Order: sequence, then structure tokens, then C-alpha cells
Amino acid sequence: MIDGKSEVIYFFRHLDALSSEMFKGPDIQYYTLSSSGNREGYAVREAEKFLVTDSGGVEKIEDHQFPLEGIMLDVCGFAGEYNGNNHEMCTLNQHFLLDVTFPELEVTKDNILDLARRDKEINEWFENHTGESVGNEKNGVFTLKKDGKDIEVKEEEYITALKETPYVTLNEVDKIWIAEVEHPYGDAPHTIEIRVNAVTGKVIDYFFR
Repeated sequence: MIDGKSEVIYFFRHLDALSSEMFKGPDIQYYTLSSSGNREGYAVREAEKFLVTDSGGVEKIEDHQFPLEGIMLDVCGFAGEYNGNNHEMCTLNQHFLLDVTFPELEVTKDNILDLARRDKEINEWFENHTGESVGNEKNGVFTLKKDGKDIEVKEEEYITALKETPYVTLNEVDKIWIAEVEHPYGDAPHTIEIRVNAVTGKVIDYFFR
């Protein structure tokens, strides 16, 4: 069990991973930094969020990775001049999380893909096969994207493609969830197979085809 004092020491050691380059924003005159120095539950969706890793790297956190726990550093940037008694709202709000851990969750058929998307490469595949990565509508023209090509389609086909894809098959075998996800649109590869531990929710392995 790590006590509060140890958490604070850990927190300050990891501040070295943050640089002034991370805090630059348009018209920002000064910043305030605040933190309790303790690990806490975190699921804030409004702010920009970054994970500070043990190796000193910084990675952006996406909402689908919630819930998680960590030591939070709240950074607020202000456009006005500092006067020591300023109560204006943050122009730029960023949260940096240190020593992040994911609370144990019950692994179910409903959340297996969310757990798998905590893996950066798996999440990138999903992002490349959703939203404007697979299609868009502009001035009444409906377009689906496939392997770098834009294919003009009728509205009905466009809506059907967005509603019915990706195609997902889930099976549990010997305490392992096997998820096969296929999306005919977006860029290749169009299929990913993921194996997840049915007890811990950890990704065992995955491959594309």
C-alpha cells in the first residue's frame, strides 16, 4: 500500500515529463497548475486528457478508455493578465494523469470491445473504420470510402452501410472471448480478430486480415 506522502513524491518526479511546449495555446498569457497529489477515480470528458507514462512519454487519453484511476494534474490556461485574484474561466483546460491504472471491471459480452479498445493499435483500427473514415455526406451527395477511393452511392445504401457495419461476431471459448470485427469500408485491413481474457479483460492477442 502506497501512502499519501509517497504518492506526492511520485507525482513531483513525473512533472519532469511535462514541458512548456505542451502548454502552449493561442492567446494564453499564463497557466495555473493544481493537483491533490493522490490517486483518484477519473472520467472527465470535457477537458483534453493526457497520460504521462513511467518512461516519461505523454499519450492522449480518449473517452472510451474510461474508467481509469490516476494522479491528476489540472492545467488551466488564461487569456487575461494575471493579477493574483483572477476568477475568469479557463481558456484552455488540460488534464495530465500520472501512474494510471484501470479498475477491475466485470468482463461481459457487452463491454468486451470497449476493453479491447484500450489497446492503442486496436483503437486506431476502430477509429479508421467509423465516422468520416468510412463515409460522408456533402451537399446531398453521399459517399462511402474504401481503400482510399470515394464511392458515390444512393442515400439508402449510405444509411444502411453506417447502421449495419461493422459486422461483429463474439464467441467465448475456454474463458477467452474471441471477437471478429469486419468492416467493408475504410482502409485495409478490413477485418480484425481479437482474443480477450474473459476473467481479467486483458487483450491476449489480435491480428488483422
